[in-house]
Amino acid sequence: MTGLDSGIVRLYRAIADSGLQVMVGGGIAAIFFGEPRTTLDVDMIIDAQAPDAERIIAAIDTEQFYVPPLDTIRSELARGSRGHFNIIEFATGMKADLYPAGDDPLIRFGLSHASVRDLAGVPIVVAPATYVISMKLRYFMISQQDKHLRDIRGILALSPDEVDMTAVDRWAMLSGASDAWRRCQSQRGEE
Repeated sequence: MTGLDSGIVRLYRAIADSGLQVMVGGGIAAIFFGEPRTTLDVDMIIDAQAPDAERIIAAIDTEQFYVPPLDTIRSELARGSRGHFNIIEFATGMKADLYPAGDDPLIRFGLSHASVRDLAGVPIVVAPATYVISMKLRYFMISQQDKHLRDIRGILALSPDEVDMTAVDRWAMLSGASDAWRRCQSQRGEE
């Protein structure tokens, strides 16, 4: 996948060792289904509530990783799907952005349809292509960054059988991204 595979695996394992449900999303998931590209971090969605903060910290080796203070993790988990915190590997500077699942229906869809994929010989749970596209459409509507549409076009070109088009239609409509979604479909694989 990338030259950063071992770092991604270490970050994933640090969170997965908590025993909480976790899946890799964002740019790394887009690479699994689409075209290679650079990314500065690994996005992980974690099904956790505020009381799980201690469990997360207990699973992470704080000699190897920066971990936010317990109260910060607790308060970010309490924010549900609007929460966010990072862990950072000291040796490499690699960063994991962690997003609580909360009760967001799209995130819940992603967690329930995630699958195990191989990365550098290690099984990791990866968000489904349908979720990745739908979430990238959501983030495109917020940021207007074309990188999200490039990822979508790449997924449509290289992994069309992994995408539930009807589900993406629905999520795109709910995000106000139907026009962007239609453009991606007509321009699949185009840079």
